[in-house]
Order: sequence, then structure tokens, then C-alpha cells
Amino acid sequence: MCLEEWGLNHNRCPNGCFKFNYTRPAKVLGVQLNKLRIKCENKDNGCHKVLRYDEIQRHQQECEFSLVHCKNEGCQVSVLRPAIGEHENYCEFEKKICEGCHEVVKKSEQAIHNCFKNINHRMVNLEQMVKDTMSKLENPAEGSDNDKSKAPMCVRHEYIQDYSLEFSIYHHPQNHYQITLPKDNLPMSEDARSLILRVVVNDC
Repeated sequence: MCLEEWGLNHNRCPNGCFKFNYTRPAKVLGVQLNKLRIKCENKDNGCHKVLRYDEIQRHQQECEFSLVHCKNEGCQVSVLRPAIGEHENYCEFEKKICEGCHEVVKKSEQAIHNCFKNINHRMVNLEQMVKDTMSKLENPAEGSDNDKSKAPMCVRHEYIQDYSLEFSIYHHPQNHYQITLPKDNLPMSEDARSLILRVVVNDC
């Protein structure tokens, strides 16, 4: 293991050769190596295991005294392997999806997370999108008057992932607009759904 790590970092033979190849050692050498007794590298953390040469690699991968880094982004904590699960459950950097607004929030920010304020801010953005769309419909860059007399046509149909909201805007011949919203399928709270419907209906 030491030779492999050394080779990856330096790629030179200790004796000064330009290149070297890994070869399986003779069996007699393996027997001699297995006579060695090696202390676990985690002895300072409390592991008192003394192992044969051929046991050390597998033990290091499973040793309960190994320090394991927290997987949550931004967390620099390392704890003993048996405690990593408990740490990650209470880690302030753990992220969860808010059930009300579907925003990803850190555990340390959940207590101050204002779901309604966040939804309201996103509804303002949605309202502006609807206004921009209607402005384009009222001032078409192309087309003639004859086109307006045709049957109602679906001008825009889109899915907004951030809002978990799907809607269609229809342009009728008399410049009336209709927005359809599948409210029964919205995966959000009643307050959030009511706010979305109010914003959309007010823009119709």
C-alpha cells in the first residue's frame, strides 16, 4: 500500500530509476511479511488492534475508530465512524425541502425560514411573467387582423418547476384571456395554492 501511494505521488523508483513496474512478490516474501505485526493507524483514536500485513487494509476500511468526514456540503466535521450517522441527522448543514414552498433549506435556517414570505416573493415573479406574456399578446410583432378572428389558440403552455405549477394562457378573438390552472394537482399547502390562484386570477 505504501509503495502504491508513493508511486502515484512521485512515479519514480526509490533507487533513481526512471520507471518501475508493479509485480507480485514471491510467496516466500509474502510469508515473511505476514510475520510482521502492525498497529492500526487509528491507535491514537483508541484502536488497539495489532494485525498481520494481509489484514491491515480490510481492517482500515472497517475500523470503528476511523475518522469519517460529514457528507453535508459546508460541514468540516470529522467524527468516529459509528457516530457519523447521528451527527449527520443533527448537522446544521443538513438540507431539507420545505413542504410549504419546496425550497431547499439548511437545518440551521429552518427556524427562521419564512415560508409565506418566500412564496409571496416567488408569486411576484410569477405575476411579472404573466404580465409580460399578456403584454406580448396585446402587442404582437407579427400577424394580421385576419389572424385575430381565427378560433381561440393556445399561446403559451409551460411548466414552472420552482413553483410546482402548470398553467396555460389562451388568447381569444376579442382580446380576452383565460388562464387554466390544475389546482387539484398542486403539491403544496392550501395557503400557497390560494395565493397562487389569487395572483393568477387577478392577472386575467
